[in-house]
Amino acid sequence: MKTFALVTLAVVLLGGPIALAGQETLWTGTRPNDYFDLLLLKESTERWVAIVGLIVIGVLAVVVYARTSHVRSEVEKKIEDEFNEIKQRYDLDLDPKAQVLTENQRLQNLKDVFQTIAQGSAALWTPKEG
Repeated sequence: MKTFALVTLAVVLLGGPIALAGQETLWTGTRPNDYFDLLLLKESTERWVAIVGLIVIGVLAVVVYARTSHVRSEVEKKIEDEFNEIKQRYDLDLDPKAQVLTENQRLQNLKDVFQTIAQGSAALWTPKEG
């Protein structure tokens, strides 16, 4: 888009003198004497209005593009952050494989505790010393 804006700007800046190159003369601001001078004044005014209008439209297009790309990048960043947060929450809370693994680990820990108690290597309680 930046390349397009630069090319458009170059065409506008270079297009004016090239378009004027075919004219015999350009109205210079002196008092018009006859119909042909008035016609040349009208054509020159129309040409300059068109050139200035194109420049204004080009500048506005560049400004709008810059603003929208900035806003778009902020929105994309917020969406990505929300996605990562939801993904983390899903991985921790809602993933059934993780829940099964956690339940299996709890059961294994309980089994180990009861095995050590059954073997007599661990006391069920420790007496208070006092």
